[in-house]
Amino acid sequence: MTLQRVRASLVLSSAIGLTVSGAACGSAETEPAADPRPPRVCKSQVAAPLPWFVEVTDEVGLGATPALLPAATSVVSADLDADGYADLLAFRGDSHRGLIDGKRVRFLFMNRPDPGDPSGTKRVFVDVPDQAGLLATRDGAGERGASIALLGDLDGDGSVDVLTCPSDFTTNAELQDPCVAFLNDGTAHFALAPPSELDLATFPATSAALLDADLDGVLDFWPASMSHWGYGPPGSQWHLGPRIFRGAGDGTFTNATALFGLDFPEGGFKTPERWRPTFGVTTCDLDDDGDMDVVTASYGRQDNQVWRLDGGTYVNVAGALGLDHDDRMDYSDDESYRCYCAATLGCTPMPPAPQLACNQFGNPYLRGWSPGITDQPWSLGGNNFGVACVDADDDGDMDVMFATVTHGDVGSSSDPTELALNPGDGGKFVRPGNDATGLARPPLGLYDNFGDNEPVFADVDLDGRKDLYLTSTVYPGVHPWFWRQLPDGTFEEITEAAGLVDATHHPITQGVDFVDLDGDGDLDLVTGSVEGDSAIHAYRNLVGQSSNYLRVRLVGLGAGHSNRSAIGARVRVSAGGRTQTLEVKGGAGIGHIQNDFVLTFGLGEACDVDALEVRWPDAAHSVTTFADVRANYTVTVREGDSTLEYR
Repeated sequence: MTLQRVRASLVLSSAIGLTVSGAACGSAETEPAADPRPPRVCKSQVAAPLPWFVEVTDEVGLGATPALLPAATSVVSADLDADGYADLLAFRGDSHRGLIDGKRVRFLFMNRPDPGDPSGTKRVFVDVPDQAGLLATRDGAGERGASIALLGDLDGDGSVDVLTCPSDFTTNAELQDPCVAFLNDGTAHFALAPPSELDLATFPATSAALLDADLDGVLDFWPASMSHWGYGPPGSQWHLGPRIFRGAGDGTFTNATALFGLDFPEGGFKTPERWRPTFGVTTCDLDDDGDMDVVTASYGRQDNQVWRLDGGTYVNVAGALGLDHDDRMDYSDDESYRCYCAATLGCTPMPPAPQLACNQFGNPYLRGWSPGITDQPWSLGGNNFGVACVDADDDGDMDVMFATVTHGDVGSSSDPTELALNPGDGGKFVRPGNDATGLARPPLGLYDNFGDNEPVFADVDLDGRKDLYLTSTVYPGVHPWFWRQLPDGTFEEITEAAGLVDATHHPITQGVDFVDLDGDGDLDLVTGSVEGDSAIHAYRNLVGQSSNYLRVRLVGLGAGHSNRSAIGARVRVSAGGRTQTLEVKGGAGIGHIQNDFVLTFGLGEACDVDALEVRWPDAAHSVTTFADVRANYTVTVREGDSTLEYR
């Protein structure tokens, strides 16, 4: 009897193949195939040394030289030329064309081998003076006036494109250049996308996000709006409501605000639909239904907004979720209220006398007080700037943190920067308070301020828990803050011990990018600044190399499936008895933050990944799972492919 051998490749989650032999007579023979995975790597975790960071700005080519003065208030990163290393775009927040005060304010830095390193292992950033086409303008003059950059594959060709916008909200002058897309030829050379409706409206976008709102596999664009900032009348570039532009898949966009139900008329001050002065915007799936919700941070103690996509229409659900403002409503210690009461004798009960001069801001009631308005819940929120949406407590759902400027004279009713935890059942978010979470800071005196701008979560020590970096700007004596997350889920502030500030220099940072600069698997840090010449600072991670990790790169199929950048994908990694969740982001603010598309999961002592799950941002909410994944590698997951690529 002839034996017919049937060879079948059974691709398991781990990508281990099994060869199965069978015979017509019923006999069977099984022979193992070679394991296609790379060698197992296991690190022995050691006690984390301090400091965790050392500044390497000059070493990596980002320091000032006689020929180059790098500057930025926004730093974003992605692999622009597909060589496996993240490149940098660094913009300073000025929206006029050309040089500002005689200096460059827009930079493209390519990650290259250090020519002075004979081993070939060190990397440096090389300046591209003309930004490889990113300064082009429609009128041919060049030197585009852009101050933030968003990254994503806009035309589905597999390369990372760039969408730039002006973000300068500090001047009432007409902005020169609108938001526009630049298409990458795959080698980090860029050309203007064809004209579209983005060109028809010039507005400041203090931050923005790319997302696939309709899950058609093409990225859309949501810019922040600076309504009620005080410069322009209704209808001007300074007074616009929330908007969304739908991508066509070729770098062009159409205004889809009405299509998604966002073309509502301007509402009254207390209405949920009132247009807000929005500094920060980000996207995440708050209700775990597979599409992206949009969270915006409002300034002026006005309500934040959370736009949930219901039946193709965005609905503001911030109030129902408790994310519009917190429940601190006692304004009796607000010095502005006390000034009003002292001047009018019209308060019952009368609060203590004010401790500050009441006319120092040009208002007889300090910052101003209007009964019926400033004493209402919808006026007792925070001066919110940035917003982060992340699974901070590793329970599988997305939590929220607004970075809030707080003034000592305003008192206890002003919302602080704090975690709002998702209960996971669609109900109101829970605010444990900073004392409970370990995020408390010394109390503010009457003349003190916290200028919190941008909260950024990243697992710096790769222990499997997300740490927090918080920029704090504008006010004298401020500095960034850094907390590590402890095994019990609370946080410990270690800013100075971690090497991010010192006794002589507290960099006033804005623009935060956690990115693997040197390819060793842990997250280094690059920041911009709002002090002096807005110098860039780069810090090498000294702690992550002692822990195990997994880095995950996703590639979507494009139109009709998931967008090629996989923005909006949710990735879960289970190892060592813990499951972590990260989403691929298309940007956040203020000043715009967008880290490398490769997601970094710290594994601590765990040397093996039990499960890797990807939920793709497509209409079917497709899920790909893998088991027994090797740790300490970067793996590429391609939509529709059941195998992993290790690097």
